Amino acid sequence: EAEEKKTPAEWGLRWIWNHPEVTVVLSGMNEEAHIEENIRIAGKGHANSLSPGELDQVRRAGRQYQALMKVGCTGCRYCMPCPAGVDIPACFEFFNYRHMYKDAKMGKLFYTMRVGGIVDTPRRASQCESCGQCEEACPQALPIQSLLKEVASEMEGPFFDAKVWVYRKFTAFQRWQVLRRTPQG
Repeated sequence: EAEEKKTPAEWGLRWIWNHPEVTVVLSGMNEEAHIEENIRIAGKGHANSLSPGELDQVRRAGRQYQALMKVGCTGCRYCMPCPAGVDIPACFEFFNYRHMYKDAKMGKLFYTMRVGGIVDTPRRASQCESCGQCEEACPQALPIQSLLKEVASEMEGPFFDAKVWVYRKFTAFQRWQVLRRTPQG
């Protein structure tokens, strides 16, 4: 809807720089193109540089994003490590993915692959022992224990362990096929 098109990074950085109390902005960069983009954006970023219309667009986008997210986890990882081994931010990430994109199949597949125990040690929501340590550490004051129960109910289900077993066997078979065809040297 914006008259002047901006990348998500530009919207984010410009919104931060728009605040007069901000004097320094730290930005994560992985590629030279990110550095160049951030330098270009920095040339436009200063206090009160966004118009009232642009600020309204940011507010509306934020409200829409919040409405689509099931769990308001920022992924800060203050809740980690979990004594029971749950990867709390990853569980919430895939739960949110499922709801934000209305894609239960891919959300469950990502969840199963990443925290289900196919490739690594299981780190799934159902492992939660309700110790409460995570909730004490969460800066968003999320009811993590009850949210993990909801995640486990929706993302795992009654045949989850059987699916993990099948995926693990399938993955091992694929790996064996690749290794069998790879010349030894």
